[in-house]
Amino acid sequence: MVEQGIAQVLNVEESRIRSALHHLAFRVHERQGKGAERTEGPADIGQEEILGIFASLLPEDLHPQVVLNYLETRAGLLVARAPGVYAFPHRSFQEYLAACHLADGPDFAERLRERVLDDPTWWREVFLLGVGKARQGGLGSAIQVLNTLLPEGPEEVAERPDPQWRAAVLAGQALVDLHFPEAAEGKPYFEAVLKRVRRWLAALLETPEALSPRERAEAGDVLGKLGDPRPGVGTDPKTGLPDIIWVEIPAGSFLMGSAEDDEMAYDDEKPQHTLSLPAFYISRYPITNGQYRPFVAGGGYDEPRWWTEEGWAWRTGEREPDFSPLGDVEDEEWKKPYIEWVTGRMVEQRARPFWWDHPRLGLPNRPVVGVTWYEAVAYCNWLREQLKVSGFKLQVGRKPETLNLKPETLLVRLPTEAEWEKAARATDGRRWPWGNEWVEGRANTEEAGIGETCAVGCFPAGASPWGALDMAGNVWEWTASKWGRTSVYRPDYGYPYDPTDGREDPSGSDLRVVRGGSWYNGQGDARCAYRDGNFPVNFFVNLGFRVVVSLALPFSES
Repeated sequence: MVEQGIAQVLNVEESRIRSALHHLAFRVHERQGKGAERTEGPADIGQEEILGIFASLLPEDLHPQVVLNYLETRAGLLVARAPGVYAFPHRSFQEYLAACHLADGPDFAERLRERVLDDPTWWREVFLLGVGKARQGGLGSAIQVLNTLLPEGPEEVAERPDPQWRAAVLAGQALVDLHFPEAAEGKPYFEAVLKRVRRWLAALLETPEALSPRERAEAGDVLGKLGDPRPGVGTDPKTGLPDIIWVEIPAGSFLMGSAEDDEMAYDDEKPQHTLSLPAFYISRYPITNGQYRPFVAGGGYDEPRWWTEEGWAWRTGEREPDFSPLGDVEDEEWKKPYIEWVTGRMVEQRARPFWWDHPRLGLPNRPVVGVTWYEAVAYCNWLREQLKVSGFKLQVGRKPETLNLKPETLLVRLPTEAEWEKAARATDGRRWPWGNEWVEGRANTEEAGIGETCAVGCFPAGASPWGALDMAGNVWEWTASKWGRTSVYRPDYGYPYDPTDGREDPSGSDLRVVRGGSWYNGQGDARCAYRDGNFPVNFFVNLGFRVVVSLALPFSES
């Protein structure tokens, strides 16, 4: 608001003063955006520029300093930075007034679109504030701005340069700010806009290496808030059950482990050896929060039959975890707080994943995290029952297929570490899913700079040869395989891999193998052959899982 005293001094309408401020903010914001250094703060404004904007409003007998004093000391609209140099109090205030200037004039939506496409990053907040300003005239007015920015769907545009992708993300964020999914329900015109923006964001995530990793992660989050339509990410709207796309891994041999001359490899990855596996199907993505939700909502945490004996004892608090494998950990400053943290998860906190209600980590299209090995196994057992009822109709790749097998012969479980590794690297022993050389922008690892999980499938260029995504980075993934009980540093079950030596027995409280690295780890941990052990009661913020469907048992029944 403009202080009434200014209007009285100038003897002009308050609306004209407000318009002058809007014009000033727009001009300095535009100038600042074209400068060599675009700081995060507001722009410097010389007093000549201020008085030039207000010149037409000033009475001839009024000293200009009176206006400056009012703007600074009385109205608080400007702050002095140096003699004769002023600025708006905050960058956001400067951006809001700039948005108001655009909204004041004709062709508001077109002028806003022009600037967004020219420099989406700089005009981001102005755009979002401008949409909010338009919302005051009704939701339809705000949607007109978005329709001007994205008049066509991605499939109708021949070229989609990075500014166009950034504009799509901005449009999506504007819809989030407008709470649009709820507002659009039952209104065909609004629903069409929502679907179009969703298609843009989905197309972005499916376009390899468009935008930076952090921008892709932002797009994934916006899509998660608007409702991610990508197959294999959420739930089936007809059944309410997990909608999982399965990747077929054919029977045959592959190279497991790391070669002797691999300087990045650890001893527990050797010797490299040839291993043959039966065919199986693995989920294209790690299980998402959206796919995990039916298990929580359906009482999965209250049904003992889904859980192993040790898992149910953990769930109910009947048995404390055994941390004896930490005996050779000398760092007491790390060990004691870790044990206290794990055992501090109260029984009432064991009825859902630990970060289930987190505003970002809990987005529907992000991988579920904060799940113990026991929770992951219980989910697999529950999912098998759901698939059995449906006749095991699996969507393999893009084509729905019904497996012509008796449902009672099929297993749904965590992958063994051998299955996980074959799904990640195929048969040729490559270091990462895409090849032997690390390539930036193909995985959510420490190098990407995202700093937490991201929506699944953000990095299609990092897919494995079979088509599984996120097998490098994003989250560590639980496997069925035992690491052992002797030490967190040394696995009891080494190589060559032998599935009959007890390592695939689902009973017991042994540490279990995790694979794939995470957002917190560097490229070395994201190698296909890297293996590590985790207590089955761990529920780290970077720990999730994916599932397999197979005909073969992962362990010996003898």
